[in-house]
Amino acid sequence: MDGLSKSAAKAALTVIVISASSKLLGLVRESVFASTFGATAGTDAYKIAFGIPYMLLAWVTASIATTFIPVYAGYLRSRNREESLRFLNNLFTLTALVSVLICGSGMFFSPALVRLAAPGFNSATYGLAVELTLILLPSLIFVALSNLSAGFLQSSGRFTPAAFVWIPYNLIGVMFFTR
Repeated sequence: MDGLSKSAAKAALTVIVISASSKLLGLVRESVFASTFGATAGTDAYKIAFGIPYMLLAWVTASIATTFIPVYAGYLRSRNREESLRFLNNLFTLTALVSVLICGSGMFFSPALVRLAAPGFNSATYGLAVELTLILLPSLIFVALSNLSAGFLQSSGRFTPAAFVWIPYNLIGVMFFTR
């Protein structure tokens, strides 16, 4: 195995270990959440409200993930650094604007989104889910930009930092739910 293959294998193994650690930490976070709060109408409302921004975010990040890395890598190969960074800046701006629009639309339509996602909620749980959705929706802006940043790091050959994205989130969740 040559030096480049060894380096790629080492990077892949590092990303696998970090990703697996993040998933395991996420399982711990969810287990601590469940043991702390149990299965209640409030936790149901929270889970629905937490899921709605990520469902909306999937539309933004799926298109970015499938197109950004190859396009940006092509820019890096065929253009100068300044043009590549201008493209990246424009993409960050566009992602932020689209995310803000989706967030605003999600806030406007949050009652309908909650009704669609959880049609069986009683009025109190439904109201709580709508309130929590309104609180959590702005997070999709930051997660979209974070995902774009991870794509930038990956297209630049820096895989390890991008793999760490969810570890702080899961650690904070575990620490918050265990206090």
